Amino acid sequence: MRRFSYAILKHKYIELLCIKSEANVQGSSVDNAVEEVVKVLNELEKYSPSKEDYSTMCLLLTLPRLSDHLQYKDWNPSNARVQCFREVYPLVAEFLPGDRKSADANANTCAKNDRLIQLIIKGI
Repeated sequence: MRRFSYAILKHKYIELLCIKSEANVQGSSVDNAVEEVVKVLNELEKYSPSKEDYSTMCLLLTLPRLSDHLQYKDWNPSNARVQCFREVYPLVAEFLPGDRKSADANANTCAKNDRLIQLIIKGI
């Protein structure tokens, strides 16, 4: 659960930093963005796997633009969300319904007693 929360909060924090830096460039008020960034950063501290990781996240706050950091030079929200999904999916895959193989290979996964026909008739 800690790894999941950390991954989500980390990506949220980085997106908020991006929004904050864009607001700075456009000359918009950044007060709301800064408040939200600090709030997420404080939450991130609880789940951070190490003090170094948390310090790295704090360091990003000091940069004028997220792209000034070498690791985030080509960063964009779309790719980051895909990366976040790939990071989080293995942690939650066992809890998701879907294409899981049943324990009994011979288990019948089809509806019985013409259930589809009954539903179609009921719908008409």
